[in-house]
Amino acid sequence: MSSASLGPCIVCEKQDSPRCLRCNSAFYCSKTCQRIDWPVHGLLCGSFATFNASSRPTEEHFRTIVFLPNNKEPQFRWIHCKWLPISVSRHSRAYTFLVDGSARNKSVASIIATQQGDYHDWRGPITAYGKLGPEPSRLCRDLDMNDFRHIADYFLSYGHRLPQLTPPAQQVAAERVVFSMTILAVIVVAAVAILLCY
Repeated sequence: MSSASLGPCIVCEKQDSPRCLRCNSAFYCSKTCQRIDWPVHGLLCGSFATFNASSRPTEEHFRTIVFLPNNKEPQFRWIHCKWLPISVSRHSRAYTFLVDGSARNKSVASIIATQQGDYHDWRGPITAYGKLGPEPSRLCRDLDMNDFRHIADYFLSYGHRLPQLTPPAQQVAAERVVFSMTILAVIVVAAVAILLCY
């Protein structure tokens, strides 16, 4: 296996991990890490494997990931990505996508359904695209399955609220915190006592 076919595992970041055999894009160090990531990775793995990279319409088109409201799975698409100089006026803009009747985004919903919890209610179409370098870079790049994992992590963390604990679980959690704080207080007191002895 060549070093070009090895990279950091998308789950645990272990170096020198082989690529997924289906999409040949994401890296996994083990079947365990691949199984952990499969609920999200599986949404696009086959699509990426069959996406025709040689069908690029022009050199100014780049592979993006589109999350359409009525599709359960995101899609790879070419998008024209030529950045033109524009003048930016300083005014506030009201984003009304949550109150304007936009449809719930089923593509994003399929990602956030892979984990428990309450999540942001994503609505309307969403396109993710890649840029090279820091702002104000106007250079675009193709997205791949590693980018998809990071995009999925963004959807899974944005506005995420953990599920409510049942009362007995809350009591146990509170007792653990009190116990941990008591141990910490004993350690601090012992450390102060040792310092005072010197």
